[in-house]
Amino acid sequence: MTWRGTSNDILPLRKYTPTPTSGTAPLHSSHDFGHTDFYPAKPGQNESQLSERTIRYGYVDVPRVDYEHASSHNIVYERLQDTRVFQELQAFAAGTAQRQWARGCIASSDLPRLPNRAVKSDERRDEWLRSLSNPRVPLSVLANSMPFGLRGERLLESLRLHMVPLQRAIWAIRLTGVYEMFGMQTRAPDHANLKALESQYTVQWSKQFTQFIEHTLAAAPTGATDSEGAAPLVHTPSNMAATPGMSNNTATPQANAPANWPRNWAFCLSLLHEQYSQGLLDQRHLVSWLVG
Repeated sequence: MTWRGTSNDILPLRKYTPTPTSGTAPLHSSHDFGHTDFYPAKPGQNESQLSERTIRYGYVDVPRVDYEHASSHNIVYERLQDTRVFQELQAFAAGTAQRQWARGCIASSDLPRLPNRAVKSDERRDEWLRSLSNPRVPLSVLANSMPFGLRGERLLESLRLHMVPLQRAIWAIRLTGVYEMFGMQTRAPDHANLKALESQYTVQWSKQFTQFIEHTLAAAPTGATDSEGAAPLVHTPSNMAATPGMSNNTATPQANAPANWPRNWAFCLSLLHEQYSQGLLDQRHLVSWLVG
């Protein structure tokens, strides 16, 4: 078949041959079983041969395997009745889980090297906390500039004051814990391993967090006013004894106002639930604190 162009040139017409789309893998590496969802017409196919039965009832392909609609449930179930097979399957699953767990563990017992925390002024520290409250600021940028002195109740009070989003607040708590454990490891004379430091710091942090909750409860407004009609005095960790070596000006009258106490208490409960679900609190201390 030919086709005459505009310049009286005779050009041959190419026969269209359907081909699979790019990136489609064949069904078999050595045998020509075709491709997935690709069924081009080939010469000599059975469906191309017309017969009386095909014309009357249509073409029905021959099953590739016998009993292709049968279920293998009974065969597998009978095999699982054998105790030896079940134990081998259980050992295989347990070994896979152990290898996966070992692959995700840190091989070294030493903590990773972290950037040094710089001693910043109150303005620079408040600026860092405002950046932490902004979800648009990447946490990788904040990790390199975490100010020194944010730990314990001081950290919790600052997170509540700036109303840091929950997941970013948990990130700050985790990062502070890594810094504190690193400091504990450098001060330990016997170079305690990471597991012991983690357990020790978890108990210490749980005590600090429960004290923070107690101070928040103590700050609940009683509804009483003085003789001049002023708002009731609210006792918070900020107007109590300050931490040695730290300034005590992060709290503001607006943040500690009685009207903001429900929001502050909701923030404490959110931190409590999230830390408990992530295993950041010592369960033994938390239960004894609740019971006591």
